[in-house]
Amino acid sequence: MSDKNSCCEHTASRNLLRSHFTALLPLLLAILSTAIVSPLQAERSPALTLNEVYLQVLRRSEQDEIRKEDLAVAQARYRQSLSSYYPEIFLFGRKSFYDKYDEDDNSQLETLLRQQQSQSSNTTGSTSTGSGFRTIDPYQAGVGFRWPIFSGFQTYYESQARDAEISSAALNRQRYRQLLYRDVGEVYFQILEYEKTTQILKEEQQALRARIGELARRVRIGRSSQGELLAAQSEYSNSRVELERVEGLRQVSTELLAFLMNAPAESIVLAEPGPLPGQRQLTAYLEKVEKRTDLRAAMKTLDAEKARLQSEKGGHYPEASVEGSYYMSQKPDFGRDWGITLSIEIPLFEGGNTYYAVREYEALVRKSKLELQALRRSASYEVRSAYTDYVNALSRLALMRQSVQISRSTYYVQMRDYRLGIVSNLEVLSALRNFHMARRELVRLEMLARINEIRLHVAAGMQAEIPAAPERESEDLEGLQGSEDSANAATPDGSQDSSEGVGKDSNGDEAANPSTRGPDSGEDP
Repeated sequence: MSDKNSCCEHTASRNLLRSHFTALLPLLLAILSTAIVSPLQAERSPALTLNEVYLQVLRRSEQDEIRKEDLAVAQARYRQSLSSYYPEIFLFGRKSFYDKYDEDDNSQLETLLRQQQSQSSNTTGSTSTGSGFRTIDPYQAGVGFRWPIFSGFQTYYESQARDAEISSAALNRQRYRQLLYRDVGEVYFQILEYEKTTQILKEEQQALRARIGELARRVRIGRSSQGELLAAQSEYSNSRVELERVEGLRQVSTELLAFLMNAPAESIVLAEPGPLPGQRQLTAYLEKVEKRTDLRAAMKTLDAEKARLQSEKGGHYPEASVEGSYYMSQKPDFGRDWGITLSIEIPLFEGGNTYYAVREYEALVRKSKLELQALRRSASYEVRSAYTDYVNALSRLALMRQSVQISRSTYYVQMRDYRLGIVSNLEVLSALRNFHMARRELVRLEMLARINEIRLHVAAGMQAEIPAAPERESEDLEGLQGSEDSANAATPDGSQDSSEGVGKDSNGDEAANPSTRGPDSGEDP
């Protein structure tokens, strides 16, 4: 009887412990899940927008820093050219060494030296009456200055050329940033395209697995053939192969973006883009072409060549300068403490040096005009081509949205008819394939439209569409002062060759490396 009671007590104890453990189990699971999930959430990086990615890439761009140093070089050369306006002030010491002279052959000089020796307490050299020879080695020490007061306006025009080069360097740096934004945008939307395509393929495989399960059940009960099941399995295998291909492209694009950002690829999370903006008229973009930074930089380059041409022409004019000296010590001492020399030189013959220098810069001016003219034509073509691509992508995107809706309805109808025995399994698989292909094409067209939008803005030089760097260097602002005035003053024919935007097809497909999927792709059945 006692054994039976002890057994009952043990059973009751176990039941009590089990009930307590069951009550505490949810709390323990909640604590463990919090301990595991919290570090993962802390480590997860926030989603980055295109502008945030671009600014990170810009901060780590060596090419942008190189252009910054080019700007610093141009500024230093400009300051260097201004130094010619100011006099040179220097300390000097001069000592001359002469050969001995024969006093018998030059009796007049000997008489003059004896007179100076008798008038001055300091003599230079020594007299040797026995040998009839005398040496004189004078020296001078003091402060001097040299000031060019006229050089045919060469200094003025050279400083104008250097100033134009500062503006050109600053504008070229801005143009590089615009092109960098375009390149980053292409990679950004490529990655989003591959991510959305991967999701669509996974949904397609989920639908195919459900289809395979249904067919396997129908094969067991004899309502479907083995060939229908094999066809579905083959479609599933093809989808897996495509998924691996797209996943590989996504990883490659992510590694490229990680390289540009100097960040690990695993930490990059991209945010969903906002809605596409409304379509503008072509004239709105063509009006902005003249203000494109590379065009303005080419105008500044032309201004610099024109200024240098005028500087070389100044070589035909006379030069005037003033030199002065203050003697703190001199031997022999003539009793004069300072002296000023006004020098005027009129060039008569230099072997054609100035003439051919002028011919050289005349050719450089003509070359700069032709480059500016070519760049203007190229910029106009780029805007028109990019606008056509953008409008075409928007039109195709609108039509593809309708196609997705139709293909979705087609798939549902085919599924219903298959269960009624009206259509075959191959028709159902074909409808499923077409539906997901339409979704992927919709993604591709949406991302292509966004890429073409960026290309259009960059082709038109729309700086307002591109985020500014966090710190605006004073060099940039200084280099851009007066750029508008110089751009208007430049002659309208001239430019730089630009093949930008020429090496792509009318849709820009290969440049976007399209893959598939858009926000209106619909839910996968």
